[in-house]
Amino acid sequence: MMDDIQREDEELSLLEAIKTINKTVRVWEDVVEIETYGVDIPEKNPIFTDKGKKNYPHPVNDKVLNEPKIKPYHMVNLENEYLHIFFLPELGGRIHRAIDRTNNHEFIYHNTFVKPVLLDSLSSTIPGGIGFIWPQHQKSYTYSPIEYGILQNSDGSKTVWTSEIDRITGLKMMANFTLYPGKAYLEISVQIYNRTFLPQTFSWWANVAVPMNDNTQSIFPSDVYAVYDQDQDIVSKYPIADSLDISLHKNLIGTTTYMTDHSEYDFFGIYDNKKNAGTLLIANHHIAPGKKQRMWRDEDFDQVSNRNLTGEDSSYVELMSGVYTDHKANLSWINPYEEKSFKVYVLPYKSIGAAIKNSTVHAAINLDIDSESHRATLHVYATSVYNIAIIDLRSKTKVYINDTVTISPTQPFSRTIILNTDEQPHNLTVKVKDADNNILVAYRPEQERLQKLPSLPPDMVLPSEMKNNEKLYCAGLHLEQIKYTMLESELYYLEGLKRDPDDIRLNVAYGLLLLRKGLFRLSENHFLQAITTLTQHNSNPYDSEAYYQLGLSLKLQGRIDKAYSIFYKATWSSTWQDSAYFHLAQIACSQHAYSDALELVDKALSRNNRNCQARNLRIAILRKLGRFDDAINYALETIQLNVSDFGSSYELYLLDRLGDDLDRAVKVKEDLISLMRNDVHNFISLANEYSHSGLYQESVDLLDLYLARNGNSKIYPMIYYYLGHFHEKLKQMERAQAHRKSAAVALSDYCFPNTLDDMFVLESALAANPDDSYAHYYLGNLLYDKRRYSDAVEHWEVSRNLLDTFAIVHRNLAIAYYNHLEQPEQALESLEQAMTCDMNDARVLYELDQLYKKFNYVPEKRLEKLEVQLNLVKTRDDLYLEYITLLNITQQSSKAYDLILTHPWQANGREKEKRQCVFSCIELAKQSIIMQQFSEAINVLQSASKFSSELTLRNDILYYMGLAYRGIHQNDEADELFQKATENGQQTSTDAIYYQGLAYLNLGNDKKAKNCFNQLIDYGEQHMFNDRILNLSVSDCRIFHDDKNKRKKINSYYLLGLGYLGLDIKSKAYTHLTNVLKLENSHQEALLHIADVEFQGRRLSFASVSRRTSFFLPQPPELFHPIPSNESSFRRLSQAPVTINDEGRFYSPRTPTNSDPRRVDNSLTVPADDSRLRSWSLTQTNKPSTLSKSVTPTGGRHSSRE
Repeated sequence: MMDDIQREDEELSLLEAIKTINKTVRVWEDVVEIETYGVDIPEKNPIFTDKGKKNYPHPVNDKVLNEPKIKPYHMVNLENEYLHIFFLPELGGRIHRAIDRTNNHEFIYHNTFVKPVLLDSLSSTIPGGIGFIWPQHQKSYTYSPIEYGILQNSDGSKTVWTSEIDRITGLKMMANFTLYPGKAYLEISVQIYNRTFLPQTFSWWANVAVPMNDNTQSIFPSDVYAVYDQDQDIVSKYPIADSLDISLHKNLIGTTTYMTDHSEYDFFGIYDNKKNAGTLLIANHHIAPGKKQRMWRDEDFDQVSNRNLTGEDSSYVELMSGVYTDHKANLSWINPYEEKSFKVYVLPYKSIGAAIKNSTVHAAINLDIDSESHRATLHVYATSVYNIAIIDLRSKTKVYINDTVTISPTQPFSRTIILNTDEQPHNLTVKVKDADNNILVAYRPEQERLQKLPSLPPDMVLPSEMKNNEKLYCAGLHLEQIKYTMLESELYYLEGLKRDPDDIRLNVAYGLLLLRKGLFRLSENHFLQAITTLTQHNSNPYDSEAYYQLGLSLKLQGRIDKAYSIFYKATWSSTWQDSAYFHLAQIACSQHAYSDALELVDKALSRNNRNCQARNLRIAILRKLGRFDDAINYALETIQLNVSDFGSSYELYLLDRLGDDLDRAVKVKEDLISLMRNDVHNFISLANEYSHSGLYQESVDLLDLYLARNGNSKIYPMIYYYLGHFHEKLKQMERAQAHRKSAAVALSDYCFPNTLDDMFVLESALAANPDDSYAHYYLGNLLYDKRRYSDAVEHWEVSRNLLDTFAIVHRNLAIAYYNHLEQPEQALESLEQAMTCDMNDARVLYELDQLYKKFNYVPEKRLEKLEVQLNLVKTRDDLYLEYITLLNITQQSSKAYDLILTHPWQANGREKEKRQCVFSCIELAKQSIIMQQFSEAINVLQSASKFSSELTLRNDILYYMGLAYRGIHQNDEADELFQKATENGQQTSTDAIYYQGLAYLNLGNDKKAKNCFNQLIDYGEQHMFNDRILNLSVSDCRIFHDDKNKRKKINSYYLLGLGYLGLDIKSKAYTHLTNVLKLENSHQEALLHIADVEFQGRRLSFASVSRRTSFFLPQPPELFHPIPSNESSFRRLSQAPVTINDEGRFYSPRTPTNSDPRRVDNSLTVPADDSRLRSWSLTQTNKPSTLSKSVTPTGGRHSSRE
């Protein structure tokens, strides 16, 4: 009681203190020290991902250091009377912390330390706070510094702005974080600007971390009745799914992600029912439909993940608001020089309960209706003080509440009323208005009705299966739009052009794809073909995109006069008018026709006033025309529009340099360098913008600023190459040559060029000096990234011949030889040479092991090679996991299990690590079952269940646990576990179906068991000869491609092997599983199941274990592992031999008399000429087991299988 009184006194004191604070916004900077886990040296090898998430040209950093250090950070504080926001610009400009000052509630989760977490090998994040995921996914450089600044606004609000340029797409994002006086919300205003001359795609997500515990729950609008999982391949009801309220976080275990299907409301959030406070995100649902949450509530093994994210005793959930996207894979187009802008609001709320019915940035409503008592409770929360607020609750026939009250962030409204007994909730309407009768928020309950779950998106079919060109065009465009690299968009375009070479849209789309690759001549042909079709009846087409893209292709080829005419034609229709006029202005400027250029750029700006490059070109033209005052005024106006714009600030420096105030020019220069963060890529980007208009001297002067600031040590090589190129354009050949010599000897680490401008510069460098080995290497990297693989190899081979000791070029060639030139032997030779050149490169060792795996090296040999360099192996998670997998494969599951639990894994989620942990547990449990140590088996399997990623237990775990319970004569518990395995409908993997069938067998339901096994056989037969690739498994290594046909055969043989194994037709099971191992001898599951075939250990068969018995129980634990490759090692495990008779069959001297009548002699047919098989010995128990009566299966669709 005294604690409650003290708490109330503290809250009153706090509120009184807040009332005395002036209603102003404060902003200040200070330095804070935070315990920080640093990252290791970035990967020096370029990471190309032909089939997956793209990261090039960014270096990948896949290791976080284990020991933290105290590190100082610049902290920017933004505060008003209600909120205090903390920014860390050096960590990607993220919000580190946010506090509701009215109750000291931390409505944004934050860590007391900084620790980057690797989500996978190509993406990372800083846990907690507020960050952004754009332009597509989490990046490997999420925690890199970005530009930032502070704005003092005329209305008393203050803004902290951040800005960054994405090197992959060339897009620029600027975010303004604003607090207003008297407002208890944070406004995030965002601009996405396409700086490039090509259409780009993007998505944008606000990623807001909110504290989570057993008292928190998700808040989604009342019209959300279905949610998708992360990959949009499962849809579930919401909030009640399978009798479980998935809005309550205490009901969710494991990593859980779901996103809404659709909502007509703008809000969603999280509420803590114990603290009676929560967090809301609000955005216009018409352009921000994405509402998503992701959480981690893991146990045991997965607590390591949680500690990586949050430390020991805390958890959080990520609220993600998607703008111009509703799902992670659905990106939107943004045209050249287009800007898209939007706002997202983040706000705390309190004292009105969890079940928010509607919220705006002004107020939130919770209307709780109890149908049994006919009571309705209305809660209203406001984000600012409304001394006169009208709260109205009424139905069609009665006014229940019509009060004028004061509401504020510290004074919510609450009222409970009695409804008429015949009142229907959907007839009620709530409105909250201010003194001027403006509606702050309103709500009307929807009438309850049955809702149909939304359908899952259809699978993409192969190009040859598309019915018409319309579908081919849309499919290709879709693949480009979502940046999906597992299927090639050009295959769909080419299929359409094969059917109709004159197709306008396909020619434009494919031409644009070629243009992106730098194949300008080829792209020109397709644009011309599109124009020919467009103008066959009328020379003035409705759409001018083909003209614009043709003009661009010609300009990039240097055919300026022809491009000029074509761009003018593109201006005839409005869609491409501003972009075309801008290019015309650039051409006129490059020809020193400044008056014409000014007229043209004004026309471009009249259509798109937000095009910062056009605005900066206008400033430069005014400067060239001597109109200095006009240029300065326009530069200042541009900065008002976009404070983070580099070009307008650089123009101010150039203009001040022309004047008499040299001190001011020096200050402007220093401000410019500070604005650009002295970042080399920012300088190159701005220099290129000037070069596109022929302003090469301005480009040179800018890069000279960078060199003057940074000296000549460790300069990024492309700076020198660019200076050489620009000086050549200025006819200054000696300076060009000097800079290119500097480039040729500069440090090559992390030089990963990727733009068309980079391509031009490197080509000009090689034209001047063909023996520059590093220029060949850099250009090869760029061309490979643009999927010009043969051209990349040509340059890499020249680089290798010029500099044979350069390890990276050998490694790059190995990737290209294997993936694209079908030269696997050369790939192996190159990669081994790379390893010889640099024996300390763990990445190359990992890739070399993967290549050995592709070459089907036996697991023992691969394991031996890794153990020689075990210290190096331990430095990479993926390589160490491969080592652990090989331990599992080679019968060392106990060691593998211990290593998994003790290794400090870097990446979050770690599905592959968990998979190996489950594998180890199951193998250890099977060994315990063999030794009749059933309680031990149950304990191990319970551990395995905690490592499993699924919300429901895996079928194999349930199956073996059922066997163990049967071993201790708890048949009811065993049957319950078997029954659960048969009911796991969402587990549709191959092995899940197989263990479903085994569970049915142990329940005595042979018919359903056979249906499961026959289903596997049907799948295997259908897909063996089907051109469509069955996506059952993918290659673990993203570097080397899978042979699709080989993978199809592996998957199909494996399906067939499991099916026949389930039906107990062992000879066919053995044949198919052996075929799997011939193609991939490290196939872990095939090795597991073929051991069951060989040792008859599939059904652990004695009366106390299995109701369906037909096998002797093998004794030694090792018998559940693959057979050793030589006789002597195996005989050490054996106690009683099983002989191979003259017909090539195994037989046992203790064949049971009541064996399954489907089998002739309980033996396995093997090829009579297989000498290796003839050297094997098998073991059986010393004591024969008591066998129960077996059941002969009947029926089934495939009688030939019985």
